[in-house]
Amino acid sequence: MPSCPTLRRNLLPVPNGARRSMRLRCRAAAESGVRGSARRGSEVLEVILALPILWIVTLALFQYGFLAISHQAIVAGVDQAAREAAKTGMTPAQRLQTARDVMKKFLAVRGIDADATTRLFLQYGPDPGADSVEYDPGVPGTLPADVIPAGRLRLKAFIRLADAQVPDWLASFGFSLAGRRFEAAAVVPLE
Repeated sequence: MPSCPTLRRNLLPVPNGARRSMRLRCRAAAESGVRGSARRGSEVLEVILALPILWIVTLALFQYGFLAISHQAIVAGVDQAAREAAKTGMTPAQRLQTARDVMKKFLAVRGIDADATTRLFLQYGPDPGADSVEYDPGVPGTLPADVIPAGRLRLKAFIRLADAQVPDWLASFGFSLAGRRFEAAAVVPLE
């Protein structure tokens, strides 16, 4: 913006009241130059204070996105495995092996190692404990105590987040995914 003397030269003759307002504008412009450098320093300080918070929020959004993608893949894998395990003509051990194989194939496509640390529970109704079979007791998890209706099969899976290849970017900020797991369950009719 041109300085005040330049403005004065380029103006046509103006009434007295307009000259007064022009002088006030010139003073304001001169004072803002002094305040502008102080304002720039406070803007830099505000950016320095805001950037770490924005960085943490950005990391959290990306980490949540990876969590959501992995969780969706695990839920879809459990649903598919439960449908395959519900087919007729199999013993409980064969049903469990079928469910494990389907989960392993389904999740391997998505880069999740379902064989190493997945714990599968296969349960038939109506007694929650009588026909339960579990696989790989290395991953903690418990069966729900509710009763499954007759003619139904429940497959519940526990998978460690470390094996789901979810990044743990927020660990240095106090939010760690170490030792946590996904849980997914599907209840399907026996065929």
